[in-house]
Amino acid sequence: MSGFCVVVADHAKADVYRLATARGPLERVASIVNPSGHGHERDLGTARPGRVTGGSGQRHALQPHQQLREHATEVYAQEVADQVGKLLAGQPDTPRVAIAAAPSLVGALRPKLVRTTRQQPLIVHHSLSKLSESQLAVRLRTWAGGLGPD
Repeated sequence: MSGFCVVVADHAKADVYRLATARGPLERVASIVNPSGHGHERDLGTARPGRVTGGSGQRHALQPHQQLREHATEVYAQEVADQVGKLLAGQPDTPRVAIAAAPSLVGALRPKLVRTTRQQPLIVHHSLSKLSESQLAVRLRTWAGGLGPD
C-alpha cells in the first residue's frame, strides 16, 4: 500500500493529511480556508436575479442557475482539489485519496478530486473536522488499518 492522502474538511476549512501506513504518523501537509464557509448567504452578496424586457414590453425576472453559497462551495472544492493535485504530482508512488467530510461537501469535492487526481476517492462517511489531531490520527489509523495490510 502506498498510503493515503486524506482530506478532512468542513465548509470553512480543509486540512490535507498524509498517512504513509496504518501505523505511521499522520502529517498535515496543507490547510485551505474558505472565508465564506460559516457566513450567511446574504453576506456573500445579492442573490436577486436581474430583469429583462420581453418583446411585448413586459418585464421578467431572470432565474438564477446557482445560489451564491453553492458557487462559493464549488470554488472552495476546486481549490482543495488543486492543492491535492499539486501534492500528488511529485510523488512516484501515488497514494490513495480519501475524503472525510459531511455529505453535502463530499458531493462538491468528489467530482473535482476525480478530475484532478484521476482516481475515485475513498469516502469516510463522517465529518472529522472537529476532532483534535491526536483523535483524528487514531480514527484515520483505525480506518486505514481496516482496508488491508500495510
